[in-house]
Amino acid sequence: ALGGRANILGGRFSAAQQRFRRRAGRPLKRAFHATGGKAKDDQQGGEHAASVLEYLKRSPALTKARPVKHHPKVAAKDLPAFFTKLNADGAERMSHLALRWTVLTMVRTQETRFAEWDEFEDLDGPNPMWRISPERMKMRSEHLVPLPRQALDLLQEINDINLYRKAGNVKLGRFLFPVAYTKSRVISNNRMLDIMYRMGLRGKATVHGFRGLASTVLNESGLFEPDWIECQLAHQPRGVRAAYNSARHQ
Repeated sequence: ALGGRANILGGRFSAAQQRFRRRAGRPLKRAFHATGGKAKDDQQGGEHAASVLEYLKRSPALTKARPVKHHPKVAAKDLPAFFTKLNADGAERMSHLALRWTVLTMVRTQETRFAEWDEFEDLDGPNPMWRISPERMKMRSEHLVPLPRQALDLLQEINDINLYRKAGNVKLGRFLFPVAYTKSRVISNNRMLDIMYRMGLRGKATVHGFRGLASTVLNESGLFEPDWIECQLAHQPRGVRAAYNSARHQ
């Protein structure tokens, strides 16, 4: 319900809005008092505003660097053992294919889960491509995934087990990994993670960690420009490279 103090538009702040104003205002209030309090005129007001900004820039809460958090991941040397265990796992084949597809294409799990057949281009041509629309991407930018031969082989098997697509069920068959009894109509996020848990990787690796593994291996190889790798991981040009790439360069 609306109530409490009036806002500048003549309405009333909700209780949640008032809580936000109080929390957001505390550091500003501290900065205000630490730099001299109220200004007497516009000139002093401008000078004081600059002092407040300078104070905030030096604030430990704003300047202290946060440690980079790496997602737990399978080590490159352990990949043969990982795929041996994956082959022996008894989960439904669609779950295995979804996990393999995610690892191979370096995409996020959401991008695998909601993948649709009409996103693929030139599958029989020289430049097969997976074109993911901005609406489906975390960064809201179109993402292009060139498809190697291994990905095309996976797509063929994914198509072969898609009974809804074969039956002409457009609502479900349009997805690579459809599930009729879920609200989303696609495979759940936990299906892939559950496989890894059964393989003894709980707390040791995540599905998302394969993106970090890809970044580290590709950067350590020295064969690719770092920005190319970032682009293939669908990252913005700033901010997250260190969280994924744990390779060390001299």
